[in-house]
Amino acid sequence: MRANPWVIGVAGVLALACAGAQGTDPKEGSGTPEDAGTFEDAGPGALPPELVTIGFSGEVVTVSGTPFVWTSAIRTAKVTGSFTYDRNAVRKDKVLTDSRTVFALGANGRFSLALGGHELSSSSGPFVEITGNTFRFIDGTESKNLLDPGEPLRLMRFDGVDTPAAGLWTSFVADHAIGTDLPAGNSFWFLDLAAKNYPHTFSITDGAFPQTRGTLLIQLDELHVVSGA
Repeated sequence: MRANPWVIGVAGVLALACAGAQGTDPKEGSGTPEDAGTFEDAGPGALPPELVTIGFSGEVVTVSGTPFVWTSAIRTAKVTGSFTYDRNAVRKDKVLTDSRTVFALGANGRFSLALGGHELSSSSGPFVEITGNTFRFIDGTESKNLLDPGEPLRLMRFDGVDTPAAGLWTSFVADHAIGTDLPAGNSFWFLDLAAKNYPHTFSITDGAFPQTRGTLLIQLDELHVVSGA
């Protein structure tokens, strides 16, 4: 089940919680450094990747527990990061409900967050979900059953090392329906985040509730196109 989101108004929040990094059997679907330079082919007849990268920045506003290596001392620190999706990713429209369109990004989907000299990065298999007026970028161990119970675990990485229990959930909510296609960068619906105060949530959980080990909340202040305009 999806972890309960923190519903945030104004500029929204990035919530992060995770255990300390540890090595894991690579057969479980871990990301690798080589993922950054490779693209997944959806199979015969698939369109070539058309990647869009959206950058973000923000500030730590709350620290609960000890997520990653951090304590409350990191509060008010600045963060930067980005997420990447493929406009031509494989659709899995009927996996959840008829009202949801799911894009399996594979190695073409990426997420990264830099904070205090450390980096959190995506697995080799994140995905995007669009529902009505909501865009979600999802990754991590807890998301495996949303697409296919038989899929390998999605292992995010902390400072380049597999982090088995991490699960990434993002949600941006517009004031209008956003359709079922992934847009070019300049048409990404939430670039005017600060001006319109779109509600949004980023969360990373460390294992299933109530065994989460810590939470890091980050308030975003802007989004911008890095590539794929």
